[in-house]
Amino acid sequence: MIDNNTLKHLGPAFSTFYSSTTRTTPDIILGNKHIYHNITIKPGPDSPSDHICIIVSITSKAIRIPVPPKYNYHLADWDSFQTSIQDINSAKPPEQATLQQLDKATETWFKTIKEAMETNIPKTNNITINKSITNTTVKSIQRFIANLKIEAETRGWTLAKLHTYNLLKKSPRQRMQ
Repeated sequence: MIDNNTLKHLGPAFSTFYSSTTRTTPDIILGNKHIYHNITIKPGPDSPSDHICIIVSITSKAIRIPVPPKYNYHLADWDSFQTSIQDINSAKPPEQATLQQLDKATETWFKTIKEAMETNIPKTNNITINKSITNTTVKSIQRFIANLKIEAETRGWTLAKLHTYNLLKKSPRQRMQ
């Protein structure tokens, strides 16, 4: 069925069977070739089986991924930053420095720069972004819709173009009905 392009192998991308000498992935998750949902596959809790549990989450909504705070260099106070690191050369090791002196100087430089960053470069808030996982069919439909809009805006909308546009804008499930 996979060779006939009626089924699609979805995963998992991790081993699901462990023995004393091997670990393999004999367990698979299949979907039909028209699947368009966002799917996450992760290992489940321990069980008495020699196969691990697999948790599959399927949603038509975007998957939300937390993003840690990042420095916003556009809002940095560079004058204050330079003032903060002005004394960094005082920690410069002598010409014939020992390994310990080099380590101490490197540690001092790193600490000075890190403190200057923390006080003079603001961080963005911890946000969550939507990550949409789209397959090639959905991407093709999105490109077709974009091209159809461009053509209609340059040459004008016809009844056939409007009908095609409205049909493509429907969800894949509505199109199959």
